[in-house]
Amino acid sequence: MFKAVLILISTINILFLITYSVADKPCVSRKYNHSSVVCVCNATYCDEISKINVLETDQYVIYSSSMSGQRFEKQYGSLNKNNINEFQKADNVILHINRSNEFHKVSGFGGSFTDAAGINILSLSKNTQKYLIDSYFSENGLEYNLARVPIGGCDFSTHPYAYNMMPENDIELSNFSLTTEDHTYKIPFIKEALKVSTDNILLVGTAWSPPTWMKTNKAIGGESRLISEYYQTWANYHLKFLEEYNKKNVSFWAITTGNEPSNGILPIMGFNSLGWMPKEQSMWLVQNLGPTLKNSIFRNISIFALDDQRISLPWWIDWMAETEGAMDYIDGIAIHWYWNDFVSATPIETLHKSFPTKTFLATEACIGDKPWQLEKVELGSWERAEAYIKDIMEDLNHWHIGWIDWNLALDRQGGPNWIENYVDSPIIVMPNEDEFLKQPMFYGLGHFSKFIPRDSKRIDVQKVNGDIDNVAFLRPDGGITVVYYNPFDIDKSLTIQEEGKGFIQMTVQARSVHTLVYW
Repeated sequence: MFKAVLILISTINILFLITYSVADKPCVSRKYNHSSVVCVCNATYCDEISKINVLETDQYVIYSSSMSGQRFEKQYGSLNKNNINEFQKADNVILHINRSNEFHKVSGFGGSFTDAAGINILSLSKNTQKYLIDSYFSENGLEYNLARVPIGGCDFSTHPYAYNMMPENDIELSNFSLTTEDHTYKIPFIKEALKVSTDNILLVGTAWSPPTWMKTNKAIGGESRLISEYYQTWANYHLKFLEEYNKKNVSFWAITTGNEPSNGILPIMGFNSLGWMPKEQSMWLVQNLGPTLKNSIFRNISIFALDDQRISLPWWIDWMAETEGAMDYIDGIAIHWYWNDFVSATPIETLHKSFPTKTFLATEACIGDKPWQLEKVELGSWERAEAYIKDIMEDLNHWHIGWIDWNLALDRQGGPNWIENYVDSPIIVMPNEDEFLKQPMFYGLGHFSKFIPRDSKRIDVQKVNGDIDNVAFLRPDGGITVVYYNPFDIDKSLTIQEEGKGFIQMTVQARSVHTLVYW
């Protein structure tokens, strides 16, 4: 009889978890012609989500988002201490959490302060702008704590430019100064983000192209190399950028060796680029950039190499390492996500074994970039959220310390972009209506950024009988965060168990992502 009562109570608890949810400030949804909904924000209203920072021991909270329209819906419960075998089903997926088996620490998650993002944010009223920045950086938003900043222009600018374009051959960079774009579209919004952020935002700077007079082809894009007599000038260019931002009380955690060097070798896209081969770049790093930074007040800034596709690994870094001293200056490897569907994570594991002290950072991702993706912005696409979820999960499970999205906000066309290289974004701005739309991608990314604090350590998860993708972390506050995802069109039965703590049984809704936190 007692055993039957326990089973009944457990069943009631499971039903309670499935049906009970709380949204702090719920999504005002709108449906377009795609698989899910967007959440609409304007000058007077925007959905918000607060996270639970402390629960009683053995209590948990689950945050859920789904193709059917859930957005960070909360469910509460208690870990079950009974014999797990009494509740097992034949098709049940089991995730065994092992907090004693730790891997790498995480630095954070975020997006990029491009010119296009600033232009779009500025097109909204002050109240709506605040809601947008809060949505990404505040305690009621995604709590971003990483951000990428272009050094000069990129394709997501209204025109091609770099600093010190004139006078030509100005080896001393006597005319170096920040531009209108920095003062209007980047620095103000970086500062607004810093004001509301719950954590220090680590900024990563990346240059796309030098001024054209430093390049062999004398153009912003196309096949090019850095003229050798300007190697030190190009290093000084980075130093001057850091100095000018520092004067504005904006400091950087890291820089990269340059955006997508392959674009200047195989000039398929035609936008801002500088071509490098790894041997050339390693020489510039060892003889110019590395010493220039280390002999300055920015000596503690991190340098990430590559900043290009996974397909460039491991050979790019192996080749750089052949230059004596190169790996002494390289703190980590920056990787973009494009074409990851066609390239496994094996090169990451290979590099980690060769260079175990070097970190990996995902520095750019967006959807709509492929020629066959004719609709660049798909309002309400759950499939695009799933692409983000899968990639972030794979990267975190393969030594990445963070994941940075591309533009924080774009317009309905997917721009502005001077070369019409339009793409999608987690937030789409509608200036005529003074509103912005939070895409499913926004929530997919948030399931990681909001609930995996900086310095969380990835821990081991053993999966039994299953196909529920997952990643787990031991948080600095002693809690456990588990993100799991059901990509299938049917519900899945799932048990999450930690030896000595208990277990949770649940039905995972079709096409849904969840974050579990317990102490």
